[in-house]
Amino acid sequence: MRKAIMATFIKPSAESLDWKKSCLWLALAVACFHGAYTSIHYPAAGLLIFGYAFGLIKLTDQPNVRRAFYFGLVTGLLCYAP
Repeated sequence: MRKAIMATFIKPSAESLDWKKSCLWLALAVACFHGAYTSIHYPAAGLLIFGYAFGLIKLTDQPNVRRAFYFGLVTGLLCYAP
């Protein structure tokens, strides 16, 4: 019974990201976020927010929960703190 419950939380089709790919997706997400907020001068740049959302979704494919938390934390700090 316990293995059946744990099996529902595992995504077998998702391939976990290594450090290099994770950092690239983090940089892409942060760049898209800041690019989207330049939409005051360039209205079409607001569509970059979809790149930010896609980058966040890709960052969820980490091998463990702790690493996913820290990548999410760093992404949030780089997006909202400056």
